Amino acid sequence: MRGHQLDVRHRWLALAAAVIVAGCSQQEGESPSFDAQAWVTHYQRIAANRGFDLTYGELEAVHQTGFVLRDVSVIRHGVEEPIKIKSLTIEDPVELDGDGLAAQAVEVEGLSWVGRDRRRRETTATVASFTAHGLYLPDQADVNAPLFLYNDPQFALDDLRITVDGEAVISVAEFDGAFRVSEDETRVAGGGSMGGLEIDTAAIEDGRLRRQLADLGYERLSLDAELAGSWDLQAGRIELDRYELAMTDAGALTLTFALTGYGRDKIDRLRTINARIAALPADERVAATDEANAELADIALERFSLSWRDESLANRILDLQTRASGLSREQLVAIARQLIGSSHSKLLSADLSKAMAAAVGEFLTDPKSITVSGIPDEPVPVSEIAELALALPALLFGKLNVTVRANENQ
Repeated sequence: MRGHQLDVRHRWLALAAAVIVAGCSQQEGESPSFDAQAWVTHYQRIAANRGFDLTYGELEAVHQTGFVLRDVSVIRHGVEEPIKIKSLTIEDPVELDGDGLAAQAVEVEGLSWVGRDRRRRETTATVASFTAHGLYLPDQADVNAPLFLYNDPQFALDDLRITVDGEAVISVAEFDGAFRVSEDETRVAGGGSMGGLEIDTAAIEDGRLRRQLADLGYERLSLDAELAGSWDLQAGRIELDRYELAMTDAGALTLTFALTGYGRDKIDRLRTINARIAALPADERVAATDEANAELADIALERFSLSWRDESLANRILDLQTRASGLSREQLVAIARQLIGSSHSKLLSADLSKAMAAAVGEFLTDPKSITVSGIPDEPVPVSEIAELALALPALLFGKLNVTVRANENQ
């Protein structure tokens, strides 16, 4: 045992000596291998290739493999208004082929932009901070670029604000996401959330919508959102396990679905097509996208569910309609039942229109929740869904086996 302890001590001494020697050699003037200025020049070249000019006021190397740029300006070619950043920190950047970008950590502090909207009003956008770990943006023209570079990418944005002529119109307190890539790169799972989205309804350009929201008592819209899902690249299956958009004093909209037909082979083909499109002149790219659209045509819907959980929106709408029409709530509900029940000739089958009329009537009588869902006998291509929705909605609802339910699990 004592011999083993001495052996361990000797190894620690050897390691300590190596560290001391390495430290002394740097102190004696040997330059570190990381060249911050070379990396900045590299990023300026990539920005130029992507149609932007990147300038800065000050460069400082940080830690062993990182740097900070201060007073950064990013401006798109042909655009007058630049994006300004107080400080941009990049740590552990990775050199990729072409114009790809990757870094273990990126932090942006104090991002701002000032410009004009379509009505020539001064518009500003600011972000207090943005951080990303495992940031990877491959070159679209590089078909051999890795699909994933990091196993656990994540990001967070804090305090986004948009103003028009000095008046705050949209703000987001926080927006974040995190994902996990399996070791064999066959599965991705994760999600994100957005908290404190505030919208000033007085700034909505659509006059009719603006008046309707005001009549319903919404001077500001306050929303939060959550999302979670997964992607099985081997099976080609995408599942949205949960997407919820909740509005204060209104209710919450929840969506789930599963898609098939989007696996690794399809991604490789799309990357080849997109690389070919990216190499074309700008005026020829739109016509060349037909091949990519055709590749997406067989992505199919396996199931879906869309639910509304009401807090007060339905009652607000019913109260508004009773005041405007002079009818009672009971009369309005009866009219809604009749309209939906008689719509089967054009939009719905007789059975579905009857079921929908009953569910809508139950919901409007006691607004709690209403859910529209469907599980087709076999996955239906999204392209077919789009065509039938315009031409033969009754046939579409039948293929999807659509059902409507009200006030379940309340």
